[in-house]
This record gives sequence, C-alpha cells and structure tokens, in this order.
Amino acid sequence: MIKITNDGILLADIPRSDAVVSCQYRGGKDSCTCSYYAGDDPYSKAKVKQFMANCKKMYIDIESIHEVIKQLDSILDSYIHLFKGTMYDYKKARNYFAYKHTDIEIDKFSTTGERGYYTFNNKDDAIVAFKGLLFTKITNFEIIRDDTTYYVKIKISDNWKQEIMKVKMLKNDLISVFNNFMYTAKSQGKSEKNAAVIFGVKYCSIIKNSSIVIEELIADSKYFSPDLVKAVKFGMSISADIIWETQSNDCESNKYDILERNIYGIHIKLKNNALSLDNPHICIGWSEMGDLSSIQDKSDLSDLHENCYPSKTKNGRAQDVSQIWTFVKAMAIGDYVVYGDGKNAHIGKIVSNYYFDETNGDQHPGYVNNRKVEWLKSFAYSDLPKEFKNSLCSSRSIFSLNVYKSLILELLEKGVVDMDDGIEVTQEETVEYTKEDFLVDVFMTNEEYDSLYNLLKYKRNVILQGAPGVGKTYLAKKLAYSIIGCTSASQVEMIQFHQNYSYEDFIMGYKPNENGFELKDGVFYKFCKRAAEEPDKEFFFIVDEINRGNLSKIFGELMMLIEGDKRGKAIKLAYKDEEFFVPENVYLIGMMNTADRSLAMMDYALRRRFSFFEVEPAFKKEAFRRHLESFIHNGLIVNKVINRLSDLNDKIADENTSGLGKGFCIGHSYFCVEPVEGQSENDWYKSIIKFEICPLLDEYWWDDKSKADNCKKELLKD
Repeated sequence: MIKITNDGILLADIPRSDAVVSCQYRGGKDSCTCSYYAGDDPYSKAKVKQFMANCKKMYIDIESIHEVIKQLDSILDSYIHLFKGTMYDYKKARNYFAYKHTDIEIDKFSTTGERGYYTFNNKDDAIVAFKGLLFTKITNFEIIRDDTTYYVKIKISDNWKQEIMKVKMLKNDLISVFNNFMYTAKSQGKSEKNAAVIFGVKYCSIIKNSSIVIEELIADSKYFSPDLVKAVKFGMSISADIIWETQSNDCESNKYDILERNIYGIHIKLKNNALSLDNPHICIGWSEMGDLSSIQDKSDLSDLHENCYPSKTKNGRAQDVSQIWTFVKAMAIGDYVVYGDGKNAHIGKIVSNYYFDETNGDQHPGYVNNRKVEWLKSFAYSDLPKEFKNSLCSSRSIFSLNVYKSLILELLEKGVVDMDDGIEVTQEETVEYTKEDFLVDVFMTNEEYDSLYNLLKYKRNVILQGAPGVGKTYLAKKLAYSIIGCTSASQVEMIQFHQNYSYEDFIMGYKPNENGFELKDGVFYKFCKRAAEEPDKEFFFIVDEINRGNLSKIFGELMMLIEGDKRGKAIKLAYKDEEFFVPENVYLIGMMNTADRSLAMMDYALRRRFSFFEVEPAFKKEAFRRHLESFIHNGLIVNKVINRLSDLNDKIADENTSGLGKGFCIGHSYFCVEPVEGQSENDWYKSIIKFEICPLLDEYWWDDKSKADNCKKELLKD
C-alpha cells in the first residue's frame, strides 16, 4: 500500500500476502514487492496521483541505502536461518550499492492503470538491486518531493522485530530451519539439548504462529530425541520473559536495571528490571524477626524490620523489606531457588509453605528460612555468572529462578546443569475452560460432544480419526481442558509416534551416558507416576499419529494395563523389578489421519482396546460459518469457501469416481486462520487454495492429472 502522509511524503509498505511472505522467507523474490496499490478510496488515489504529477526526475537516495544495509546486516545475520533462502538476492544488492556514492537516477514511479497500482521499471539494474533490500514488513521506503525532483529513501520499519515474530512458516521450512540451527550449534561445540533450549527461546513466536506441534517438528527433523522436545518446550516457556536483541547498543548500560548476556552471539536482556531490589533477591538471617506468617502487608513488615534492625545494615547484611516480603508471601510451592554459601551454589525447589520453627531455620540442611526445599543440583559458586555473584548481599543468599531465567540459560549453556536435573517449566497459568467454551472453539454440536465425552469416560481410550486438516489435535487438547475444567498443561501430555519410537522411549530403557548406560524412565511411565500422585485429578495422554508406530512394541506389557477394567491393577515391568499400573484417572486420546496411504493397519489386540470417533470437515456446519464470518466480511468469499469445498469433498468421498473416499476429504482448519495485515479477503482465499489445497490435490491424483486440474480450476474460478 502507498499513502501520502501529513508531512507530504509518499510512504510505501511492502505487501504482506501469503505469496510474498512465502517468497521472502523461503527464498526468491516476488514481482509484486515493487507494485503498490493506492487504495480503493478515490480521495487517496487522487492525492497520490497529484503527488506524482510534477515528477520530472527521480533518484534513489544512496545515503539511505548505505544506512539501511548496515542495519540489515545485523538483522539478517541474527536471523540467518530464517532468511537463508533470500540471502543471495540481498548479497547481490549489497554489492551493487557498495561502490555507489552518489544518488542513482531511475525511471519514474508510474501508474499502471486506473485501478491505482504504481510500479517501478523492473528491468532497471538499480531497481533490481533495490528489490533485494525489500523485506516484507521489515523495510519500507518513502518518496520525498523537492520541486520536480523526487528522491526514494529506503528505511527499516519501526516494528521490524515484531513483524519477524509474526511469520507463519510451513512445517517443512521450519524443520529445515531447526536442522540448520542445530547443525550450526553443534559445529560450535554446543550440546544438542542446550542448543534446543536456545532454539525454543528464539523461535517461540514463529513456532506458535505456524501452529506446529513440537513433537512433530522434532520427530521429522534430523535430531529426533524426546529430550530435545523437552528442551525446546522449556526454551519456549521462558521466551516470553526474554527480549532477543541484535545490537548491543539497544541495551541499557546500568547492570542493576538490565542484565545483558551474550549467548550464541545474540544479546538478551530481561524485562522488568531483573536486578532491581524489588525482585526476589532474598537475604538470609531473619531469625531475629521471629514468625512472619501473620504479616499481612509491607507496612507491618517494615515496622518489625525497623525494630529488629535500627540501622540499614547489620553484621554486613543489607536488608530490604520487599525482598523478605517476596520470599515469605509471593514465592510458592514449586518455585525454584538458588542458594549460595560462598563456596558452592545449590538449585532447589520449594516444597512447603512458610511456617516458623526455630529448629528449621538457616542451619537445617533441608530448609531455607522456614521453607522446606528439595535440592536438585549443586555446583561451584564460581560457575555463577558474574552479575549474579555481584548481586548477592552476603555469602549466604537466595533468589528466585522464576525471575532470573537467564541464569538457567547460562548454566545450561555451560553444562553446569542439565534438563535431567529436574529443572522444569515454571508454574503454569491456567484459566477456566468449560464444555461451553469447547463448543465455541470446536465446530461440534452439543450431541456430538456428549457422545465423545461418554465414550472417553466409559472406554478411557479413544482414537480421533479423520482427514487431514479437520483439527484432531486441536480438538483433543480442548476436549481434555473441558473435562479438567481449566487449561492445565500439567495434566495434559502430548507426543507423536513414528517408525523409530520404542518401548524404551515410552516406558523405560537403558540409554548411554558418560559412564556407559543407565536406566531412564520413559514419558508415559513418568506421566502415570504423576497422575498416581494426584488421584483426584484427571490426566490426558495424547498421541498424535498413533498408528505410525509399532504399537505392540511400544506398549509392550502395558497392552493389558490400558484396558478400562484393568486400570489400577499392577504388573511387573520388563526392565525393572517394580510393580507398575496405569491409574484410573489417566485417559488416552490418539489421532490418526485416514488419508495416509503409508500407514499399516492397527494391531487388532490394541484396536479392540480403543473406541474410534470420526472427526469430519465442518464446512456445512453453522458454527463454522459463524466463525468464518467473524473475520471474513465479504459474503461471496464465505460462500466460496463453504460451497466449493463442500462440493469438492462430496466428489472426493465418492470412491467410485474419485478413487479416494471419505478419509481423503479436505479439512476446515486450512480456513481458520485470519488474513494477515494488509491482505485482501480474496487474496486470502486464493493463497490458501494455491499453496495448500492444490498441492494436496496433485498428490491425491498424481496418476490422473486431469482430475486434479479440473478441481483446481473449479476452486479458483472468479
């Protein structure tokens, strides 16, 4: 889009259609990145036309080009894996402008017709190079008028970083990014697990925008390991509190306001003044103040503090009321702490509420200031980052890792701590989630929900089967939340089966370590143990692509234990002299695509232990129409989606003519994502058809091109 600003400058933003984004981030350029629309408003069109009317000569401002290249070098270097496909164009453009020191004359920015499109001469070498510097929502340009001479200035968008984080990538592209990222990290001597944590931090928003399941991303990469799934998820869990910076001068210099660290060459800083005294940096030695459990507000604590410590410091301890208040009142069970004794540092988890007992104060090894702590890991005090050592007020201090999350990254990167040390994602935030919420989010009738709910409650094991894109994964999680009553991630676990998934991954088995092999618990074993500890809660174990694995091999002796009437009955495990059972409060939900030709039939012995629920496309349901109309306001587009996709699915479902069947129908989830900023609703529809539906049809009818072509033509007709 182009517009005339109040300052009399023509400002151009690069279009953000799915086609352009795909070209920008996957590699190559799209010609429309140099064609700009003046809008449908006649007044806006007239202003642009009037602005351009007196143009006699036009130049590219070379000073602005050189300045933007400096900034782009830093941006693209930091996001090299994301922009790798486009770097060839950029480098050519950079080389072209590197030796230019005066403004470059170009053909006029001219209209292509009455519709209001303006374009550059795309055959001009300078324009070709200019296009190499244009990145969707990262750079834009403006045209400034000086009498009859016009100057084109390129500039970095103010919100370029936020726009990068909105990128929606295709699954295969994100897998490629992950593979490249891991390869680079390993070549630098980094461990796979720690590199995966950093990947989760840096690419958190992109992963979420792309709606890609972590288990699926890792399973299809070159670096599959359940540990890497856990590591990426951990990185994503802390990324909300970390801002990734590409230029160190963006960070403030005062280390007591912002902690700046260099990991993998990327500067990070913590939000909320991480080193200020208002954060949980707790001093040890409060026994003189007695029982603090009855303190209701900071003013009471201040009075007590003043009576006990007339001066600001005592015995070398700098005391602060807000620090004490946080430890006593704000920190909860499950919060992580670091305790330093001057020689060693210890990471632990708080496992009790605050209560006063003179016998379990500073000296007792299992307690810190009347809070019981489960110690997870000890390491040399010297391994603490300098900023943390400097911030300790005495030789014995404690602070919360919920705030100092960069410390976890630092210690993981150094290899001082490991994901297996029990350092998990911090306390989850939950919101209420009911059946009514489910029926709003999922295109299912009240009767269908009741049927699925009763089936799961009765059988305890259900498989959701259906065509690609009907939202089985989304449905499974929402169903679990609706039964739990809230969005409790700790009660829901999701994995994906594949050909190499084994009993050792699922239940337990021997894994190599530095001393040989050790027995490691599998994901389902840990999940059942967790569920057994909380029998009053319901737990849901979700398996994507359940029929891709060798199910008899994966489940082993648990084949019998997952039956509804066998829950709670114990059996001895193959690798361990231990009685194990699947708790009654554990529910299994599996998903399988009916269109996958490569899948073998499920083992009959396992098949009879599950009930099967068919999830169908929702194009004909009124709930889907309402959802579509909530962001698509053109009724013609809404009808196109519903009518044309319904007709296509009717053709596919007719096995006699299509050679396919109902299991190959097109799912509705392709059309559940809103158009991106600046994208027209018609472009939104065509983009989904061209780049997502058409390739699927080509795959379906790879041996009958005419069928695929006829269906594509019908979907794309005006």
